[in-house]
Amino acid sequence: MPMVTFEKEGIEVSCNAGTNLRKLARKHGISLYSGIWKLLNCRGQGMCKKCEVELPTAENVSPKSGMEEIQLKGKPPIRRLGCQVYVHGETVVRTHPAK
Repeated sequence: MPMVTFEKEGIEVSCNAGTNLRKLARKHGISLYSGIWKLLNCRGQGMCKKCEVELPTAENVSPKSGMEEIQLKGKPPIRRLGCQVYVHGETVVRTHPAK
């Protein structure tokens, strides 16, 4: 089972391969959203960009989706949308990266 480390929260959780990162975070009480966006988000459709995270390595996760390519254009390659990431192996996640 893959292990996902939420670095800022100091939480490590296991999941099945192919688990959606946003759903995994929610299941363990970790919010990828801040402020009002905890209520006003796109519910995992990749449209609001408010679940942006950093993944120090691109290994063990799904490749960037087309929506991510559009929404994160011009951002560092380690930036991803949590709702579009599927975990396939051990991964480290940095929530709420500095803008």
